[in-house]
Formats: sequence, structure tokens, C-alpha cells
Amino acid sequence: MKPHNIVESLIMPACRVMVKTMLGEDAEKVICKMPSSNNTVARWIEMMSEDISSSVCNLLQMCKRFALQIDESTDVSGKAQLMAFVRFSNGTKMLEQFLFCRALIETKGEDIFKCVSQFFVQNSLLWEWCMAVCTDGAPSMTGNVRGFASMAKRKNPNIVTTHCFIHREALVSKTMGTDLQSILDDVIKMVNFIKVRPVKFRVFEMLCTDMGADHYTLLMHTDVRWPSKGKDLSRVYELRDELRVFFLNQQVKQDFVQLLSDSTWCSKLAYLVDIFDVLNALNLSMQGNESNILSVTDKLCAFRQKLRMWLHEIESTNSVAMFCHAVEVDPGAIVLHDIVIEHLSQLDDKLQYYFPSLNLSDKDWIRNPFHIQVDMSGLQLQEKEQLIDVAADSTVRLKFLEMNLVEFWIMVETEYTLIGSKAVGILLPFSTTYLCEKAFSAMTHIKIKHRGCLQALENNLRVCLSTTVLARIETLSQSLQSQPSN
Repeated sequence: MKPHNIVESLIMPACRVMVKTMLGEDAEKVICKMPSSNNTVARWIEMMSEDISSSVCNLLQMCKRFALQIDESTDVSGKAQLMAFVRFSNGTKMLEQFLFCRALIETKGEDIFKCVSQFFVQNSLLWEWCMAVCTDGAPSMTGNVRGFASMAKRKNPNIVTTHCFIHREALVSKTMGTDLQSILDDVIKMVNFIKVRPVKFRVFEMLCTDMGADHYTLLMHTDVRWPSKGKDLSRVYELRDELRVFFLNQQVKQDFVQLLSDSTWCSKLAYLVDIFDVLNALNLSMQGNESNILSVTDKLCAFRQKLRMWLHEIESTNSVAMFCHAVEVDPGAIVLHDIVIEHLSQLDDKLQYYFPSLNLSDKDWIRNPFHIQVDMSGLQLQEKEQLIDVAADSTVRLKFLEMNLVEFWIMVETEYTLIGSKAVGILLPFSTTYLCEKAFSAMTHIKIKHRGCLQALENNLRVCLSTTVLARIETLSQSLQSQPSN
């Protein structure tokens, strides 16, 4: 994530010192002849990128079965970037590789589909080999008529399309009543009042230091990719005494002082801290490489069962003991009883809305093919026969204990083709767009605003130089025309 001229400024001088120390001055002269300009380094990086991309495409041509993860975002220079990752099996394990990143002028569904199709044609890939596509919920991706997913299905009707589980969970976490939403809005106003004013920020930092607080500053997250409000709420709750003293001493925003002194308001804030901690923990558990539909669904099912258990406990015991901060300020749930029940019920309803089919009991044979009462209702006759053969194979049973689930079924596929291919086809699709989001975050750090300005300056200079050259050519042409033909 460094500028290309770091080769000239740091790496090559260090290489010359090392080579001169170990091999002598003659070797140093040879090192000095190596090209190391920023343009050369950029060209080498592009060549390596093309080589890596072609290697991945060669593997895809060999396996003829892969899943895509595609997302689009805008970089700091305002350009739309389309990012794609691919997952496939190499015969022994499942691989996840970067496929391409392309700039888009427009971000309509047909533009995204055209870009992906062009890449497929250039690298001799077929849509028939694409088994699944995972995208976010943007209309350009999931539209029924002009969305990318619908256009991909026209090329291959068997493609499985998935709306990113993390995006759907983030939509669920936004569910809250007007009462809790007002608490969140108040917290945001408090944080913004201090963070956007440098003098207020320094005064508050000094106050926290003098009062011996564990933290000296508030948090203000601007990252829109993953929910960060939980950390903001937690920090405000921990510094609520310091905030009350700060607003009281500043003699400004006395309504904030009243809120921070109100036990009812603080009780609702404590509950928001607890529930956002739970939601963010669920969000983080679904992030990471090698996640599949089974592992992510298990986490969501567990969360749904917790919601319903919490509802039953609160209604029967009138206690919010499952929320550590809330129970401290409101142990008898006098304030929070109805609010928490309403909010948890809303979360349960939204979870059912965004995840209507979390019951994957018919896929339990993938999790454990050796279970006595495994459900085979979704399998064909020959697939059932091979699953029975797998369950009766003692050698395969030993491998199941030694290998992870994906590698196990890839191994099974070599001997029991039908049932192994069925299992790998279910484990192959992406369940989230985590890799694309992670890549966009890296791009944000690499392609900073300063570099964007330099790139724009370079483009403007090229345009100016081209204009100057064209003007000079036109002047020479006119002067030649004015001269005699001889």
C-alpha cells in the first residue's frame, strides 16, 4: 500500500548497500542498472496481475464449476469499481481467489452483466460453469428484469443467486421503534456536537483525563459497510457521567444534561448498548473466508432461538438479566419491560421477513452423513444409494473425523461422484460478499484522496500536452500550405 516510487527512494538504496557489503562494488554497479522508476514498477505490477488472473482462469477452465461473489462501490476519486471473487475446487480443497476489478461508467444491471460477460469471453469462461452468484441487495444486482442476477439466469437458468447474509442482517439490526430511535438520534447529536468542534473535543478529552475515565474520547464511525453504532453507543454509555459534567460546565445544550440525568433515558441507552453488542457479534461471526450457507444459517437459527427464549424469560420473570448493562440500571425491568418485548418481537418478525427459509434440516446429511436418522428426502434414488455407501464405509468415517467438512466432501466426490458432487454444489456458493467488502476497504486505504488528485493532475497534464501538440501541428500545417508547392 505504498507509492511506486518507494522502489527508488528506499528499496534500491537498501539493495545497493547490502550487495556492496556482501559482494563488492562491481555487484553494486550491476544493481544500479536495474530499472526502478515508478512507471516500470507499475508496469510490472500490471503484468503480475494479468499473470495471476490468467492462472486463476486456467484453473476455472479445468474444474468447470465455480461460484461468483460480485459487488460494486465508488472509490475516493468518484469512479465506480466492480469487484469479483471466485470460489472453486481444485480437487483437494476449496479455493477463493480474486477474479477482477473493473471501472464502470454506469452501474446499471446491464452494464455490470456486460462487464462480467466480456471478462468471461476474454478468458474463455462459460456461464454454464457458473453455479452461483452472491451479491448485495442493490436493484442493479437483484432486479427481476434488468438486474445482474436475472440476466445471469437467462444465460444459465440453474444459477443459484444469493442476497448477502451480512447485508440482510444489517437490515434486520436497523429495526427499532420510535422510542429507541430517538435515543439513538440523541446519542448521535451528542457525539457530533463534540467531535466536529476541535476546541470542544480537546476540552472534553482533558475533562475525561481529570476524572480518571477509562476512555478519553468519543467514537464517530463513518464506515457504512459494517454496523458500528454499537461501539459508539457503548462509549457514550461508559462516559455518560463525564458527558453530563462537560455539558453542565459548558453551559450549552442543557437538554443533553437533562437526558443524561434521566434514569429512564439511561435505561433505554443501556439496552441499546446490549442489543447492538449482540447484533454486531452476530454480524462479525458471519464474516470471514470459507463461510457457506450451512455455517451462516446455523448462526442465524441460534440467534432466532435466543430471541424467542429472551422473550419468554422477560414475560415470565420480569427481568432483563440477559442484558448486562440494562439489568444494572433497571433490575426489575420497570422501564424496559414493554420496550424490550416490543423490540425483540420486531427483530423476530424482521428476521423471518429477510430470512424466510432458515430451516435446512434436509441438508443435515452434509453436516453428518453418518447420523442414524439422516433426512434423504431431497435426494434422487442413486444419490441415496451412494449416501448409504458413504455411511457404511469405515475408511471414509475416519476421514470425516480428520478433515473439515468441505475437504471431506471433495474427497468423497472422487469415489462417490453423485452424492459428492451434490454436497460440493451446496457448499460451493458464497453466502456473503465479505471478500469484496474487504477488498474495497483495502482500496480505500490504497487509493487515498492525495493519490486521486495526483492522478487527476497527470490526466490534465496529458490533455494539455496533447492540445499543445495538436495546436503546433496545425500551425505547421498552415505554414506549409502557405509556402509554394516546390
